[in-house]
Amino acid sequence: MPYGLKKRVELARALAAEPDLLLLDEPMAGMNVEEKEDMSRFILDVNDEFGTTIALIEHDMGVVMDISDHVVVIDFERHVRSTLDRTFDVGLAASAIGTSRRTLERRISAVLGLTPLGLVQRLRLERARHLKATTDLTTDDIALRVGYANAESLRALMRRGK
Repeated sequence: MPYGLKKRVELARALAAEPDLLLLDEPMAGMNVEEKEDMSRFILDVNDEFGTTIALIEHDMGVVMDISDHVVVIDFERHVRSTLDRTFDVGLAASAIGTSRRTLERRISAVLGLTPLGLVQRLRLERARHLKATTDLTTDDIALRVGYANAESLRALMRRGK
């Protein structure tokens, strides 16, 4: 039996117990690229079809990024917070964290129920409110620090409470 198939059979045996949480310790170890792709799809299918939460220990970061929703969201949020004062571009942000635009959009939506831009706006408002409460900066200065060229846009968003 091919090694990759053997590993999938082992995973299927673990799933026979219908666990809510499945702990996988380096499930891709020793696999070639094609076997890793097959196993990744299999793990994602398990999560989608059975709702099984999967905790994964894996040294291949490409695999981790491909199948982990929360890792992508954490990396994206970290990137956005460090670049709040800049113009936002979904494609550039996805590239900066090593994923595709489509994957980023899908993962942010799955975990937070937002678009990437929606999360950026939420983080900008959070930072603007913090600066307003803790500094003597004008709204114009705050707007520039959180990526709004137009302070009126920021004022309107803050009034709406979004």
